[in-house]
Amino acid sequence: AVSIDVVFLKDAPQERGASTVLEVTSLRQGVRPWRPLPLWDSQARHTLEIPAGMAAGWGLKKGDRLCFV
Repeated sequence: AVSIDVVFLKDAPQERGASTVLEVTSLRQGVRPWRPLPLWDSQARHTLEIPAGMAAGWGLKKGDRLCFV
């Protein structure tokens, strides 16, 4: 069975350079595709879908900041 992790993100204060910094507002792990679940976070402006287990493998948690270069 295929599943994904969904990471909800909001804009974080900019740090050095022109990279984009986003803050994790919540995580949903092991979500099965095409399931009508309440996947919503009122603070989030962005979502990131990654393979199941990757969020735990990276040690992601609420409040972490991700930098996209």
